[in-house]
Amino acid sequence: MTTRFEDEDPPREDEEMDPVPEVELAPLAVPKSMERVRMEQLSTGPVDFVARCTQGLFAGRFIYINRTPQGELFGSDQSSKDVTMYIENAGLSKSHAEIKFNATTCQYFLRDAGSVDGTWIRIRWNRSVEIAPGQEIRIGDSLIEVQQG
Repeated sequence: MTTRFEDEDPPREDEEMDPVPEVELAPLAVPKSMERVRMEQLSTGPVDFVARCTQGLFAGRFIYINRTPQGELFGSDQSSKDVTMYIENAGLSKSHAEIKFNATTCQYFLRDAGSVDGTWIRIRWNRSVEIAPGQEIRIGDSLIEVQQG
């Protein structure tokens, strides 16, 4: 018996073909019947943090934040051995900001790394962040400097 492939000539009438085994296909997914999962139902697991660029030259691209002790240092200095996330043409300082994972608290922390224009964070989802004297807060078009009073 002979096995033929699609790109070959059709079999002659006097030639027998091997039977094609039947393949079992997975059922089609129906989104309406799928269970919705809330974020708090997902376990953290060993997966690193993922950030998605939502505006600018790299919109739609993902950045994977690792849990190593040095974290990720964002900057525009391609020759720096400290910069782990080199981003060109984005208006970043040579060493701009870093994100580190704290294994004790299982949290990620953002820190400005001496950038010229600062590092800003948008607060959403009814969350709070600590403020301290010397910090600047941008609310709408207003820039507010926090001072001890």
